[in-house]
Amino acid sequence: MKQLAFLICAAGACLASDVTFEFAADGEAPATAALQAAVDKASASGGGTVRVPAGKYVVAGICLKDNVTLQLDEGAALLGATNHLDYAGRPLAVVSATGAANVALVGKGTVDGRGWAAPVRDNAPHRWKDCLFFRCRNVRVEGVRLTSPAAWTCYFKECDGVVARGVTIHGHANFNNDGFDIDSKNVLIEDCTVDSDDDAICLKSDNPDFVCENVEVRNCRLSSNCNFIKFGTASRGGFRNCHIHHCTLLASETSRLRKWRGLPGVTDVCTGLAGIALEMVDGGVMEKVHVHDITMLHGVQTPVLVRLARRRTHKSGATSFLRDVLIENVTSKSSASIIASSITGVPGLRPQGVTLRNLDLTVKGGGRAAHAAAQVPEVEKCYPENRMFKMPLPAYGFYVRHADGVRFENVKLRWAGGDEEREAVVQDDCTGVTFTKCDFQPPVKAKR
Repeated sequence: MKQLAFLICAAGACLASDVTFEFAADGEAPATAALQAAVDKASASGGGTVRVPAGKYVVAGICLKDNVTLQLDEGAALLGATNHLDYAGRPLAVVSATGAANVALVGKGTVDGRGWAAPVRDNAPHRWKDCLFFRCRNVRVEGVRLTSPAAWTCYFKECDGVVARGVTIHGHANFNNDGFDIDSKNVLIEDCTVDSDDDAICLKSDNPDFVCENVEVRNCRLSSNCNFIKFGTASRGGFRNCHIHHCTLLASETSRLRKWRGLPGVTDVCTGLAGIALEMVDGGVMEKVHVHDITMLHGVQTPVLVRLARRRTHKSGATSFLRDVLIENVTSKSSASIIASSITGVPGLRPQGVTLRNLDLTVKGGGRAAHAAAQVPEVEKCYPENRMFKMPLPAYGFYVRHADGVRFENVKLRWAGGDEEREAVVQDDCTGVTFTKCDFQPPVKAKR
């Protein structure tokens, strides 16, 4: 039997009254009570660091408290309990914090959700996250590896002040395995690597009275079998002043659950839907969003998706809007499907002031004249994603509908890998669409 020791240390130096908690563990005996006691003791003493040494420890719902840092040493692994009843009375997450201030999860160790033990199906109940921080102030997650969640991997909900740095996420154990879910304000995510079966970086807004704002994501390496950089789908309050930049997008190393074959032009199951997806469909607002310096290497079906629609309405009855969006310095050589990029509203809801600047996109050719002439349905309440129209769209580059003030500046569009009969850009019910120094490869008639 291995001895489990939790060491309580003050920030920067050990307390004079260091306490060592020992727990006999063999990698399957529950360690929740001993670890939680260490966390509680540290917080009651005014704060400190609870150090978890190398070893495997089964825990369910460890709750961080004020001024406590949970440090996972190299070789330390917190294994999520595989029965959801073990989390009873606690947040449904391996590690969590609720209403706490100055909390951190750091180190070179691992949180392994062992999510394969939960029901493996889309939106199944009773599934736990790896990490959940709810209404906390000053949260830090640094250096750790988060793997195999039963649901989302790391969720920051209605927090104020978040830093995630140098985190590695691998989420392919179950459905809905998002990487980072961000529904908070004053957030920095940097130097992280995410490989997820669902969305890699996902900004959300579930509370109509809370706006996700002042968010920066930078210098991250993102892989996904869904969307790589996504705002939504939940968009009740909205998004303001968000900045995502200098990220590299590439195909996931695995596709345990996603089966994208059968979509137009998709031949590889290891592909994600949209590289950049901005979705405002639940009555909230989106403004001052800047996404730039994004490199899409491979595995991206559709480079850009911007959608304003009315799946839901705001509880106040206020009209949602999407405006002041800048997407620039984006390159993509990923020819994973013939589903075009799109910027679309619906009658009465129109994106305004979307600028595309310095884009160099090479997409998959193969669109036919029938695609160019097809009537595109409105699907006002449809779940927003690149395949929502159930067709490749009339353009090979961008389809723009019900939108005002869309600007194409120094945009280069190319197709490869098959003759392409669609135009580069197609507009429908738009005003103020402008083109400056653009270079679009013309269509050609397919050889019969």
